[in-house]
Amino acid sequence: MTTHPVSATSELVQALILGGFLLWSVVFVLRKYASVWMYRQQAALASYAQSHGFSRLSRWLQPAQIAATGCGSGCNTCGSCAMNPAAAETKPVQWKTPSSSAGCH
Repeated sequence: MTTHPVSATSELVQALILGGFLLWSVVFVLRKYASVWMYRQQAALASYAQSHGFSRLSRWLQPAQIAATGCGSGCNTCGSCAMNPAAAETKPVQWKTPSSSAGCH
């Protein structure tokens, strides 16, 4: 039994779309949880492209500078840093009491 060419093309397109979503998801997770490693890999790829004469691709791949990291930087992505006491200052709730003339009669 032979497969119809449209069916084979449809399966290929479906596989490419799912593969693209999978690749995007893996990159997203790695950028979130292994950001320093991803920064190094992206910088190495940009350097490789530059050395082989692909300057436009190299500029596009060049990662942005990493902001200050570590405890006290304010990123709080790891959840292990203590909160900034100045930012954590809260004010108590103040209840307004209705005036005696504004109530229901």
